[in-house]
Amino acid sequence: MMQATQEIFTNPKILVVDHSMVLCDWVRKISPNVIFRFSAHQDYSDALLDASLVQYDVIVLHALDAIPKQSLMLAEELRGLPGYTRVPIMLVASPRTTRRLIEFDHSTSVILEWPCGEEEFYYTLVSLLSTSSSTKDRVAITSECPRHIATLANQLSDSNLEIEYTLRPRTTFDLIYEFEPDILLVDSSLRNLSAVDLCHDIRALTRWNRLGIILFGKVLDLEGAKAKQCAANVFVSSIESEEIVAIVMEEIRRNRELDNGIDLVTGLLMRNSLYQRFVPIIQHADENKDVYTFVLLKAENLKGISAIDGQMVGEKILVALGLFLRQRFPGKNSLVYRWGEDEFLIACDAQSQEIEANLYNALLDFTLVSVSGLSRTIDVSAGLSSFPHDGKSIDELLDVARFRLLHGEFSKVQGDRSVINANKLLATQL
Repeated sequence: MMQATQEIFTNPKILVVDHSMVLCDWVRKISPNVIFRFSAHQDYSDALLDASLVQYDVIVLHALDAIPKQSLMLAEELRGLPGYTRVPIMLVASPRTTRRLIEFDHSTSVILEWPCGEEEFYYTLVSLLSTSSSTKDRVAITSECPRHIATLANQLSDSNLEIEYTLRPRTTFDLIYEFEPDILLVDSSLRNLSAVDLCHDIRALTRWNRLGIILFGKVLDLEGAKAKQCAANVFVSSIESEEIVAIVMEEIRRNRELDNGIDLVTGLLMRNSLYQRFVPIIQHADENKDVYTFVLLKAENLKGISAIDGQMVGEKILVALGLFLRQRFPGKNSLVYRWGEDEFLIACDAQSQEIEANLYNALLDFTLVSVSGLSRTIDVSAGLSSFPHDGKSIDELLDVARFRLLHGEFSKVQGDRSVINANKLLATQL
């Protein structure tokens, strides 16, 4: 059973390093109660060797009062390993030591005061896991100079980013609509098109008015660009230094903050993020070419389980289901949202029939995932809707998905199945 479970659901892997072993011993005691897989080490060299062989999702370091800087040095060494540039690090330290760790990188990690409770430790890990999702941030580059493209790609190569580019600036709109980048870098030295005008044209579209735009180039006249009220977020005169990496990552973080936050329980995007992202997409979609599918899922008896087995068990179910859905629907074409107290929503750039088949198989596989403390089964229902067939706006599409979720039976729409009711298909045993 465990082998099958690992094939369909990867438990998040946490590396714990503690020279005193106090934190390691505590983690071993709580590990049966959580869905994470812990690997604990006392020796720093053993931890480095382990991390070089296994890709961990989060690293937990115990900064001892006597030698706090050793933990910072270990964090830097771990950051230097392939694949660990952006893996979040949690530093556990006493209140006195916490005040001394001012040089630690807070932008990608967190300091947790020790001792702490099991729930605080658990939810901090869940929050950090949202930043170590398999989905990469996307950067698009517009330039007529192959050397500029190569320089940027080389500078950003170790940042776990997905990069696409165009050497024809007039195809920039095709690039951003197909690639849907988080950040767009525009070369200021374009010859056949004004870079400033291009930024303005992109900003004029509701779909892209929140896109992070970085204007770069040695010949950039910053005062002239600002005088024209350039629509770029940031101006960079040189792309040769590592500064460009920090600027790109800062813009990505800024966009995330504008996205109305992450659910603290599951680490998933919240419902406001869906409206901000998909309202302009649907408004400007081509009904003859574009297809979008929305899946609303509900854990039917979650409230009863929480009342009987405890609130902590109920929230563990939400975390497990959220992580599972994010693993089964990864990549830039699918986003998973925490929709309500016991609901999730998946938004996909795909046909509803394809999503329905994937969802059906996923819910069957989810029967192999277990959560400690659960004494009964949980039913998961799901309703699907698709653009443009079921609606021309987000509200219409969500209303159709909810209607099909609540009715609990297969319906026929032009010969195609358009609803999944998991209550009739299976009783999902966590």
